[in-house]
Amino acid sequence: MYYDIAQSAVSEKQLDYATEIQVANVLRQAVNTVRQYNSLEEHDSLVFSVSFSPDGKTLASGSDDNKIKLWNLDLDDLLVKGCNWVHNYLKYNPNLRESDRTLCDGIGD
Repeated sequence: MYYDIAQSAVSEKQLDYATEIQVANVLRQAVNTVRQYNSLEEHDSLVFSVSFSPDGKTLASGSDDNKIKLWNLDLDDLLVKGCNWVHNYLKYNPNLRESDRTLCDGIGD
């Protein structure tokens, strides 16, 4: 399977067989090392349904715990909340470079 994907991905570039094998190996490694980074942990039971709002800024999830949760996916709003959360860290941490201190400047002002 990985070789077939690699072969079709590189065929337009006219790469050699060794390169196709390398690409297949990289794909295999990527698939085998996938980790979960996000989960809907607020539910007390198995989540059986998810749906995005039409504007893509909210996710609704339904669970066996008979609850529907709404999740904020508005990236602008999340960026403001994140910058507010790290404000004091950026301002007072003595180990930061000066350029890092301005990371959130202009966000949420």
